[in-house]
Amino acid sequence: MPRLLTEDVPRSVCQEQGLYLYCLTEAKAGAYIDGLAVKGIDLENTVFSIAYRDLRAVISKVSLDEFGEEGFAQRLKDMSWVEAKGILHVRVVKQVMSRYTVIPMRFGIVYKNEDRILAILAENYAGFQEVFNRLRDKEEWGLKVFYDPETLSRFIRESNKGITRLENEMASSSTGMAYFLKKKVEKLLQEEVERLSFTYAEECHQSLRKLAADSRLNELMDRQLTGKDSEMILNAAYLVEKEKIKEFSRELAHLQSEYQPKGLEFSLSGPWPPYNFTSVKIKGEGGDV
Repeated sequence: MPRLLTEDVPRSVCQEQGLYLYCLTEAKAGAYIDGLAVKGIDLENTVFSIAYRDLRAVISKVSLDEFGEEGFAQRLKDMSWVEAKGILHVRVVKQVMSRYTVIPMRFGIVYKNEDRILAILAENYAGFQEVFNRLRDKEEWGLKVFYDPETLSRFIRESNKGITRLENEMASSSTGMAYFLKKKVEKLLQEEVERLSFTYAEECHQSLRKLAADSRLNELMDRQLTGKDSEMILNAAYLVEKEKIKEFSRELAHLQSEYQPKGLEFSLSGPWPPYNFTSVKIKGEGGDV
């Protein structure tokens, strides 16, 4: 669940304004991100930034009636509101990211005033700098790989000599023996489909991670979440140096040509704000970014 950092905001002032934090970026971005007149998560207030040394916090004013502790908690129950505001949050981060390195923040972080944000930047300056150094000149790309059981089964039938031998025996066997062999083939086929699908996914991941500065394996999503008929077998994120993006894309194209005939489907997306590679402990808040 998103964190709302408004422990110092009294409930009685929820009609006042707070500061919504989108991301951190480089000081050279300027107070208004080099003139990018971007509206914030409320579509009313303009996004701007405040600086501490060579860091900037990208923020916009928001109503505490909507984003204060009580109002925010109520609105989290409305998934259409969460989805719409989440899209606006990411839109701001991606626009800043199009020009500068960013450390993206989770959805729903609000502070009472600029002094509170500057204090957080000061207390966590060394940790933020370490993250910036790791992310600079790199992009996050996401890859999801699915497989079609029927296509993979057909490939296995055509290439697995053991299954071919059993199916040949079925053709010349009695009815009882043929039934027994059929069940054996079905069991072997199912086992091979499960084994090879994840073997292929691991082979693809290992090939791509060699071209990335870092990588993460995320939880697989079921069909209800993906909306697809095929099964997900890989959900990975890769932090790729910008100068290696073309090489990374060529390797992915090679993997697609090799594994698509075996039933695998690839879905690449990005570049994304590097959420998978920005975990840092924030002093003074007791949470992770």
